[in-house]
Amino acid sequence: MMATVEVSVDVDVLKADMRIKNRIVFERNGKTFFICKDVLLTDEFIEKIKKIIAPVTSVYISFEDYKRLFVDIEESPYETPYKYVKFETSNMFEDIGAGSHTSSFVADNITGTVREHVKSIDLSLIIQSINGIRSADEYIVTHSTNVALLNGIMGKQLNYDDNKLYAVIKTGLLHDIGMLKVPQSIVNKPGRLKVSEFDIIKKHVVFSRDMLVEINEKDDRILDGVLQHHERENGTGYLHGLNSSEICEFAKITAIADAYDAMITKRIYRDFLSPFKILHNFSRGAYSELDIKYVRIFVECMRTELQGKYVLMSDGTIARICLVLQDDLMYPIVQIGNMVIHTSPELYCISMYNGEDSNDTN
Repeated sequence: MMATVEVSVDVDVLKADMRIKNRIVFERNGKTFFICKDVLLTDEFIEKIKKIIAPVTSVYISFEDYKRLFVDIEESPYETPYKYVKFETSNMFEDIGAGSHTSSFVADNITGTVREHVKSIDLSLIIQSINGIRSADEYIVTHSTNVALLNGIMGKQLNYDDNKLYAVIKTGLLHDIGMLKVPQSIVNKPGRLKVSEFDIIKKHVVFSRDMLVEINEKDDRILDGVLQHHERENGTGYLHGLNSSEICEFAKITAIADAYDAMITKRIYRDFLSPFKILHNFSRGAYSELDIKYVRIFVECMRTELQGKYVLMSDGTIARICLVLQDDLMYPIVQIGNMVIHTSPELYCISMYNGEDSNDTN
């Protein structure tokens, strides 16, 4: 469990009469030292802090205090609808796991809801919710929700009609339901999988397709998209080693959404990547086994829609994205306080920040 997020602030920005509700700490030589908690600052106390921490010039305060005192970061207007979709998706997976015949109806309702969100809500708000620091609990629920939304965003970029948009969203929502039939001991194994264990993982695409057939899904675009979303352009994917011309459009789109969302999520066996690192890798061909046509559309959409949102920086500060450069996707230009800087290997974006001040990232 990660404690409340704390951010770095220069002592000079602290002013008399500011109420710091949570703790104030500072770091020296890699160690954290407690200063105080729940204090009304005075000029004298601020001077005392400066002497205590010297030669360090900054302290850490909670993000809750930081946003209350220094920035106006409100919860995304999409956060409540996003949580509703996740809640309904969780219910759907419980129904599927219990063998309920209502799961098809629930899936149709969620798909319709996501389609309306994608059509009517600012895409940047949806992307902000997808990219926020998240709980590792209920990975399958959050991942399925996000892939459905990302598929919908891609469908909108491709000017899909309502029917096709609905189908590509449903593909994303249900692409991994077969994981419910894979032993959790394998899904959550912290170490490297044995060949036999990975062979079981690979079967989830067949399980997913079969489970859709069981709930009377008849759209071949959805069935093939689910079955083929781990196939790759160069024939290195699974289950059948299909080449580009043999892979359906929905599978190609879902493969990108699936890969992106998996990489922004911390798992037992690896840490998460920042959206900018992933987009950089996409643009440089690090995932050349994905369809370049759809990768380019995805990268450009994300590059545009991430601008204006908040990020957590490597030094603990919160910054606002000013510009994501086409030729330098990993290091956007951001605003921290009154400073505008070009991020770099020394000071870089860790993740998007959605305004919440604590998360479980175990």
